[in-house]
Amino acid sequence: MSDMKDTGYVTWGEFDARKIRWYERLWWRACRACKDTQWWFRHRFEPRHRYHFVSTGMPPGYYDPDLRLIHALFNETSRFVERTRGVVAWDADEGHSEAWRAFTGAAEWWVTHKGTLFDDPRTEEAEWREAEEHMMAVIENLRVMWYP
Repeated sequence: MSDMKDTGYVTWGEFDARKIRWYERLWWRACRACKDTQWWFRHRFEPRHRYHFVSTGMPPGYYDPDLRLIHALFNETSRFVERTRGVVAWDADEGHSEAWRAFTGAAEWWVTHKGTLFDDPRTEEAEWREAEEHMMAVIENLRVMWYP
């Protein structure tokens, strides 16, 4: 153990007791500030890093919150299915394959109904129920919705 101190390596127990020099702290804070600033700009101005925006795919105009949420949920689910198809082994266990069936079912349903379903105020109650069923299936399986 004494020769570990001579080589400069520090064990986990000794790490807390190690005295960090003031210029090491200053360097770390400066590097951290630069990285934080860089990511601040990236999250606001680079489209591929704007994770806090959800695309609804709706044309500009006023929409009630229920329509915005429905469009956002189905568009994000469709995007997730496109990006993870062939990348994730969804057949690994029963829970994942059930989730994949729910995600693909909702995405396929959305592709066929997205242009006509909510544009007409007289949308049939059965279509709304079908949309709600797909949304509930997606929400129940959110625990496995992650990007690899």
